[in-house]
Amino acid sequence: MFGGFFLWFLFAVLVGYFASNYNRSGFLWFLLACILSPLISGIILLVLGKNDENEILDNIERLKRAQQDYIEIYCSNESTVTGNPILKKMFNELSSKKMTSSTKTTVDEIEKYTNMLLMEIARVETAKSQETSNDANVYDDIEKLKKLLDINAITESEYNNQKEKLLSKI
Repeated sequence: MFGGFFLWFLFAVLVGYFASNYNRSGFLWFLLACILSPLISGIILLVLGKNDENEILDNIERLKRAQQDYIEIYCSNESTVTGNPILKKMFNELSSKKMTSSTKTTVDEIEKYTNMLLMEIARVETAKSQETSNDANVYDDIEKLKKLLDINAITESEYNNQKEKLLSKI
């Protein structure tokens, strides 16, 4: 008789252990197994399977975070990337919808578009810095011409011709 209670208790503990591995309350399943039966509780637990609610909530959080990152980057660089219709379309999609577990957009897609956005920003910024450096080179060349004019290495007309050529590059 005592052995039966011991086995009942042992199997109830096992049901509680398996329940905690299935992301369910181990203590409540242990109590259910003690009251009902460890065998019946174990079968119910196996039929119900794993509780994926925490995983789903984590995915939704990651999705929301990726959405917010994309929107933040886009808004802070909107003037830079207005010419790219793909990025604008993705911005409109992400800013108009609330992320839920049934959302078709995945974190990987948002990260892909975020990387595309960052590459577009880098491309535009690189082009701007090259234009700035070209302008600086032109002004440096004009300064060199002025120094040559000051030491009478070139004439005034040569200086003006070269200066006009350099300024036309801008």
